[in-house]
Amino acid sequence: MFYRKTHDLIQWQPQSDWSTRTVNFGRVKAAGAEVALSLELLPWLSAGINYTYCKTTMDDSTRAVLAY
Repeated sequence: MFYRKTHDLIQWQPQSDWSTRTVNFGRVKAAGAEVALSLELLPWLSAGINYTYCKTTMDDSTRAVLAY
């Protein structure tokens, strides 16, 4: 599990004309969890899978959820 507080989070946002621009979100909280599994199927073959869940919200009265 992880928890992170960020000041001045900068996010790239795509625009309708195929360009991107940056947006500064100020204070942000991100919390989540990560799980990973690795298996050795044969001496020369292995497989791995991982999953990460992250919820990022503004650290203000709105608590708006951000795509992060």
